[in-house]
Amino acid sequence: MSVVTVVFTVMRMIIGLLFFGHGSQKLFGWFEGGGWPATVKMTENMKFWPPNFWAGVVAFSEFVGGICLFFGFLTPIAAAVVIGVMLMAILKVHAPKGLWNTQGGFEFPLVMIAAATLIGVSDPGVYSLDHALGITWPNPAVFGISILVVVVGVILGVMTTVTQPSPQIMNLADKLNRPRRP
Repeated sequence: MSVVTVVFTVMRMIIGLLFFGHGSQKLFGWFEGGGWPATVKMTENMKFWPPNFWAGVVAFSEFVGGICLFFGFLTPIAAAVVIGVMLMAILKVHAPKGLWNTQGGFEFPLVMIAAATLIGVSDPGVYSLDHALGITWPNPAVFGISILVVVVGVILGVMTTVTQPSPQIMNLADKLNRPRRP
């Protein structure tokens, strides 16, 4: 067992715990989070359509991706998933604020993307479920395919914010869906 193996494992587990925590905040309100209602409101405020669907995508991606990273299970796929969350955070929240975190910029999400990329292309190590279960796929290839799928998801997410129905259409849809009075 090398020092690099131990340090890499600890890094993977810390990043996994942080994403698990963020997902838990969004899903259950744990760790001082707002829970599901706040997550749906967040996606509504960012103009995602439909907001419940995209709230689920972000919350479950963080929650499940974090658990998988922590345990080193399906590691290249989990790394790609958390990269997708960070990429969307950069595009929808942080990019307009510049690079530096002091102004709310994308510095921190970019660091998380760099770390998750390293995890995604590397062997998850002997302290992982992938190793214990004998999952020996070629990580760079699986990671690359996973990134392509995630990027398509991010593009679709961004497109939903562009093609969201206007408030007038939404009001009309609400009127049509209301039960009629007898």
